[in-house]
Amino acid sequence: DFIEAARQYQAIWDEEGTRMVDTIETVSRLRFTETLVNAVVFEGVSHSHPLSLRASYSYDVKKATLIHELCHRLLVGNRIGVHDQADGARFVDEVQLHKEVDLILYDIWCNLYGEGFAKRQVEVEAARRPVYRHAFEWVLLQSREERARVFDELQQRGNG
Repeated sequence: DFIEAARQYQAIWDEEGTRMVDTIETVSRLRFTETLVNAVVFEGVSHSHPLSLRASYSYDVKKATLIHELCHRLLVGNRIGVHDQADGARFVDEVQLHKEVDLILYDIWCNLYGEGFAKRQVEVEAARRPVYRHAFEWVLLQSREERARVFDELQQRGNG
């Protein structure tokens, strides 16, 4: 089962990886700091670090999830959403982190695959966890221009 899923993710990457990266960088106005990322395909919750992708998702959800996890890696690489405490430890506010990702994620999905795709993926993600629903509800109260402005403010603050 995992071999077929890994082939699907590889096909997505081969066919659309360059376009995905270009769109993520265009919408975010950031550049990836990593040039090589290995991915693991398994049956569990997808994660960005290490990049771990759920095998059983549908083809469209695989695309959306890959983009979502790449957005997390982009933000971490650019020190957005990484907060240092006085003792040198790091912590992540999961709600805030997903708001930051979703500020760009929805528009990336729209640019790549259209608004219908983006709305369907919001429904998929919002059904997973209340944190995701809350983040998207907040993000989608704003226009595309407002989302871009808020994301720019995150970058200017240095947020790290």
